Amino acid sequence: MESINVTLNPNDMGSGITLSNGNLTVTTASNNNSIRATHGKILGKWYWEVKLSNGVDSTIGISNKSFSMISSEINTSNNWRVYNVAGGRKFPENTTYGTPSTVGNTIGVALDLDNGTLEFYKNGISMGISHANVKELGEVYPTLRFYSNTSQTMNINFGATSFTYNIPHGFMPYAMYPSHKILLSSNESKIKGIKKGAIDDSNAIPPMTSNIAPSGVASASSIYSSTYDVWKAFDIDDTGTSYWRSANNTVYPVYLEYEFPTPIRIGRYGLIGVTSVLPKEWTFEGSNDGVSWVILDERTVTLTALVLTTFDLVKAGLFKKYRLNIRSSGITTGISAFKMYEQSTDIVVNLPSHNEIDFFNYGVDLDSSLFSENYSSTINIVSENASLDTGKIFEHTVDLSKRRVDKIILN
Repeated sequence: MESINVTLNPNDMGSGITLSNGNLTVTTASNNNSIRATHGKILGKWYWEVKLSNGVDSTIGISNKSFSMISSEINTSNNWRVYNVAGGRKFPENTTYGTPSTVGNTIGVALDLDNGTLEFYKNGISMGISHANVKELGEVYPTLRFYSNTSQTMNINFGATSFTYNIPHGFMPYAMYPSHKILLSSNESKIKGIKKGAIDDSNAIPPMTSNIAPSGVASASSIYSSTYDVWKAFDIDDTGTSYWRSANNTVYPVYLEYEFPTPIRIGRYGLIGVTSVLPKEWTFEGSNDGVSWVILDERTVTLTALVLTTFDLVKAGLFKKYRLNIRSSGITTGISAFKMYEQSTDIVVNLPSHNEIDFFNYGVDLDSSLFSENYSSTINIVSENASLDTGKIFEHTVDLSKRRVDKIILN
């Protein structure tokens, strides 16, 4: 399992809505406005909770991107599936479901996209399946909708912290995604995995004084003017006085890039945005030729202006070029600081077993090329961890003296 930073999406909401608590608390005093989460799902079984902190004239559930965040659609739209908190009804059917809820209640949402069902829990007790036709919506997003002009507040937990009530059997926290990891074993009965290297806490990019000095090359898809040249996102000034800014009325995506003299493994990056020109949605990518780019991280986040925010990478590799590929912002976008932090070389580990905790700590994702890299050191791990019992282990033996393995596919 890997975690993802799921929050309510400040770029996908109606008017009169205020976010706080890392975009997990929503307050509104505006009628017929909604907000969706940053990440959608198309497969799997997922669970999250919503606590009713103030006001209950609202609905909790899911919608797809076709559902409007600002219209008065209730039972006229087929692009959502929700539970009406105060009325104990479900939509778009507008029929009785469950029981009404009150301030202080916690509503759990169990979304089963494998079987196409939606189920709501009130204070840990199931109110039964509300909808059995969820699959027809395609990709869906957790959604909150408000009807009253009086103040209402909800706190949503996607699983980054412990849930108030037990998660239903077979479901996973919405803020997680399943990963298929592999360990390798030899005919000497040695089980091998990878221990990821440590991340240096100093910026790998030297303070730049031009686009090519003192080393490396800074570039971007455009600049607003020479006052906002590219290298100013990589200089020593982090106060927002000196920063890169893209051209006005830009067409997205736009990119901000740095090329190292030689390939380097980056495990974390940091951004300082500038007031009024903050990027809203981007990918962090690596390349060695400037043509083929590998997405190493993807975010939909509202940065806090003039505050360094860092992001750890799930994937890492040796790349010469790294870029921030910005997909959404205003008519222009700006970065005061773009920092990168080097990750040391991964180490091959010899394991005494292959229980689930070993897969989690030392396993390699199936889409990774880590096992094809060269390693200079190996360490032995002594482990007595018990299985977490949340996944399945598959074993397959391949005689490498007779066959060459280029790819491993899990069906």
